Amino acid sequence: MQKNLILFLISTMVVALGSACGTLTRSEHSGYYSLSNDYDTDIARDNLERGTITRDETARELGYSSSRSLTDPERRALEERLLLVKAEKTLTSKIEKEQYYQYKPVMKSDRERIKFLEISSIEGRERWLASHGFLDGEKFSPEMQDIIDSEDIAVGMTTGAVRKSWGDPMMVEIAGDPLYGNERWKYSKHVSTPEGYQAETKIIYFEAGRVAGWEKF
Repeated sequence: MQKNLILFLISTMVVALGSACGTLTRSEHSGYYSLSNDYDTDIARDNLERGTITRDETARELGYSSSRSLTDPERRALEERLLLVKAEKTLTSKIEKEQYYQYKPVMKSDRERIKFLEISSIEGRERWLASHGFLDGEKFSPEMQDIIDSEDIAVGMTTGAVRKSWGDPMMVEIAGDPLYGNERWKYSKHVSTPEGYQAETKIIYFEAGRVAGWEKF
């Protein structure tokens, strides 16, 4: 009888200790501390911060100030640009990138670029380009054609439009991967001034295949 009582008490203590251990909060210095919750929280916070940084950087690229609230059209444009950035990251092969970045500058909008990237095959994208007239050569709007005819340049012009207006540059410098269209073109010509003809040098900066600005020396 006494032996059975002792065994009962021992088993009760073992069960109680097991339950207590299950509810204990271990010290992070004990060697048993679980970091899973903190790790998941850190990942979520890092993803949020990266998303915020990407959004802010994209807004700045579009010329939107972070110090004010965006209008509805600006917000839609920002969302479309973020979708485009995400879609561009799905391009993996060299031929996909070459096909897209060759025509990206002459596509009318981010929405049109997204529609193009939503096509799953290279052949399908080629058919889309053909059906939309991109394979027939670059076509210019009446406003852009006026700028070309006056031998001028403007922000947003494609490299093809600049060549039409000013001809081939003396020098081309490429920043990063040539596929992305970030370049610097140098032109030098003699212009008429009150002091006679003088050499004038212009540097044109392209971002994603379009004129972003220029300098004159």
